Amino acid sequence: MMSMATRGPCPSKALKVVQERACNRHAVGGRQVGFSPPGQDLETDTVGVGGGATRQGGGMVVMMDSSGEDDATTEDVIVGCGKKRRWMQEAGYILGITSVSLLPVETVADLSPTFFRGLIKALVSAVCMNIYVVGLNQIFDIKIDKVNKPFLPLASGELSVAAGVTIVLSFCVISFLVGAWSQSPPLLFALLVSFLLGTAYSLDAPLLRWKQHAFLAASCILTVRAILVQLAFFLHMQKHVLGRQRNLTKPVVFATVFMCFFSAVIALFKEPSSSFEVM
Repeated sequence: MMSMATRGPCPSKALKVVQERACNRHAVGGRQVGFSPPGQDLETDTVGVGGGATRQGGGMVVMMDSSGEDDATTEDVIVGCGKKRRWMQEAGYILGITSVSLLPVETVADLSPTFFRGLIKALVSAVCMNIYVVGLNQIFDIKIDKVNKPFLPLASGELSVAAGVTIVLSFCVISFLVGAWSQSPPLLFALLVSFLLGTAYSLDAPLLRWKQHAFLAASCILTVRAILVQLAFFLHMQKHVLGRQRNLTKPVVFATVFMCFFSAVIALFKEPSSSFEVM
């Protein structure tokens, strides 16, 4: 019976491939991660403030503190996450309106060019109005955002206040123009209410800036997110696009009730008072 051969220093083919692909070091959270080939030590060019580089042979992972200029900083991570979150919120807003607009559809024949034209008008006007509301809030919250959300364009100085005001007003005008073009009373009503509540929520003027008052802030969020978006866009597609009689179906009633609970949670936890934010 042949004796088992002694395991040599060479790793398996799969491990060799992994080592070859990972031989370059990568900066991750202020640390460099690398692999050293079997029997060799991994060299490092820089040494971090907190300690030196640990070298280890045999294909083991090596962790090294590094203070190089190319290392990812916490600020870079926050900025990247903040920008991605903004786009994810817009995508979620678009998906929400699209899903509500599909509720009146009864047959495949309803998915006609007329349907998609009505959907596009609803999406464009709603997204433009959402940009106005969010942008107006950022204009009046620059000092607060410099502390809590420094990645925002106005807070970071990437965009001037004058440019921000121009963008916000432009999107507001575009929203109403598209809404008027649609000739849909439910859509125009949704845009008008969103404009009024969004302005009252953020504008720093007497009797306004409702975000400072818990009940008024919660009422704004609940009205727009839970009731207005569900019912107005549903009726827009049902009556003025598909040409059917107004009829609140069980799916849209369920969606409205569900979003009432969901939006109540958002209203309670989304945005505390300004004094608390500054602290």
